Amino acid sequence: MATEINPAAPTPSFEEDIRQVMNDALTKIFRRYADMELALWEEAKKPLMGEVETLKNELLELRTAIKKEKVKLARESLKKTIASANVELLDEWMNRMEMKSRRKAVGKNGVRYLRFLFCFVCVAVLLVVLLLH
Repeated sequence: MATEINPAAPTPSFEEDIRQVMNDALTKIFRRYADMELALWEEAKKPLMGEVETLKNELLELRTAIKKEKVKLARESLKKTIASANVELLDEWMNRMEMKSRRKAVGKNGVRYLRFLFCFVCVAVLLVVLLLH
């Protein structure tokens, strides 16, 4: 069977065929190159990902340690604050008690002074009455 060639239909030229073959070949080469580059990247990435995971774990450990240290420091600071507050409260309480005891002492001395004054006045009045009588 012979195929009929239609002279009116456009036939691809030899240059177009060569361009198409070259484009296909270049596309295959670029795809192969891209696949190889991707494979190399994946291979190179594996140790890096391992290091990244190790660094992530170390970072998490450091964060945990820092949080624990912050909690410890906060507890120590709180203990110191409470201790100093207790000392201050104790000092204040002691000062109040001392002031109360001073007031009592002053009050007792005042009462003693008034008793002495009253007795002195009574004796003086008695003497005046005896002398004038």
